[in-house]
Amino acid sequence: MTYQEILDHYKKVKLIVSAANLLHWDMETYMPEESGSLRGQQLANLSGIHHDLLTEDRFMDSVMSHKSPKNSQEEKQINRLKIMVAKTKALDKKLAEELSSVEVSAINSWKEARGKKDFKIAAPSLKKMMSLQIQKAQSYAASSELKSYFGDKNNYEILVDDYEPGLKATEVKNLLGRLVEGTKDRLPKLLGKASKEIIKIPMSEAEQTKINRKIVADLGFDFKQGRLDKSVHPFSGGTPQDIRMTTRYFEHDLLEGLTGSIHETGHALYDSSLPREHVLTPCGEACSMGTHESQSRFYENFIGRSRAFSNYLSKLIDKPSEDIFLSLNNVKQSFVRVEADEVTYNLHIALRMELEEKMILEKLSIDDLPEAWNSLFKSYFDLTPPSDLEGCLQDTHWYGGAVGYFPTYSIGNLLAAEFFQDFKKEYPEWEKNVSNGEFTFIRRFMGEKLHKHAAFYNSPETISLALDGRPLGEQAFLNYLDEKYL
Repeated sequence: MTYQEILDHYKKVKLIVSAANLLHWDMETYMPEESGSLRGQQLANLSGIHHDLLTEDRFMDSVMSHKSPKNSQEEKQINRLKIMVAKTKALDKKLAEELSSVEVSAINSWKEARGKKDFKIAAPSLKKMMSLQIQKAQSYAASSELKSYFGDKNNYEILVDDYEPGLKATEVKNLLGRLVEGTKDRLPKLLGKASKEIIKIPMSEAEQTKINRKIVADLGFDFKQGRLDKSVHPFSGGTPQDIRMTTRYFEHDLLEGLTGSIHETGHALYDSSLPREHVLTPCGEACSMGTHESQSRFYENFIGRSRAFSNYLSKLIDKPSEDIFLSLNNVKQSFVRVEADEVTYNLHIALRMELEEKMILEKLSIDDLPEAWNSLFKSYFDLTPPSDLEGCLQDTHWYGGAVGYFPTYSIGNLLAAEFFQDFKKEYPEWEKNVSNGEFTFIRRFMGEKLHKHAAFYNSPETISLALDGRPLGEQAFLNYLDEKYL
């Protein structure tokens, strides 16, 4: 096959993925309650087709034997595709289909368990999912074509690579460890300065929907090429031409759900800003979930929790800007990750990374997860979750098979802080623009810093390019906390 024929074949793969993404979105939004079994079969079938397309003999042989000009875009496309093909080939088709099928049943059990605040309901499904994830990692490790790529990485590090290609999990743990220590050092002072008079902004779901849509559109989201719907857990998916975002609403407080909408908009703007000429090619996507989270966290925290944004929001809802700002930036020890302030958020991530690593390395029994969660939470926050709902049943990630995803949130926080450092220098009057509801210059800045690179480089390479050669560290984030809160 020629290079163009390889790309044409891969386009079919991406179209299957985009169809599966829409089925996932529907599953979390509008799918009828009794349709889970059929949806599991549909997703398993698409997963099988995806597997067949990527491992078709002629295509696979062409990819693995293809010679490209050195340092060309063609070489980067082929190299990325080689890893995809090798990973897919390493997975038995039956295992790939089972992963998709179990995901549906596991997420449904998670939803039921949340409703009844009882982890035991979801435990069997989580055991099955974790067992499949271990099999997946072992399959990768046993592949002769992936031996040099993975080296001596353990099962957990192999799974992290799916979300952060090229970045070592040990480096992430060390970085997160320093970040946790820096946060703990500052936390007593920050809690002492926290505002005690936090306003709530009660609003009907219908009114919140209008406000959310207005803000999301002002940030730059094009509703002609996407949607904003409601789900149990906010997420963003779809394709650059058909972005599907979800959020959630709390009638007792507009701000509690709004931050989720802003967060998902950051994801959506990244996907919709990727170079259109490369969409549906191996490199025509975001380079990693860490870079993806840098966008959502930048918009949610560095923009959405700024005084300038509070000024903008104040005009929309006719509430005092200072009240909004204090409510958005109240530092407190809380049980729920998605409701956590930007200071304590990384502690929630460190907890999850430690637990998921232990589960995958079989150092923690699934049955013991609630107790392990509560014990570790106590050590970080000096609090004990009142029930499984506020504890180990918070997130959908593990039930959906996203093991190794959580560290990317903290990578995103640190990268966003580095971006903000550069952003303030390039746009010294940024606060004036944001106060007036002008946000398009932010997307231009991110386009030049990150979006234009798509996935032509792995995670460490992309981060280095985006930071002009600086290594990713924790200091920019800690400096931001000091400047803003202390």
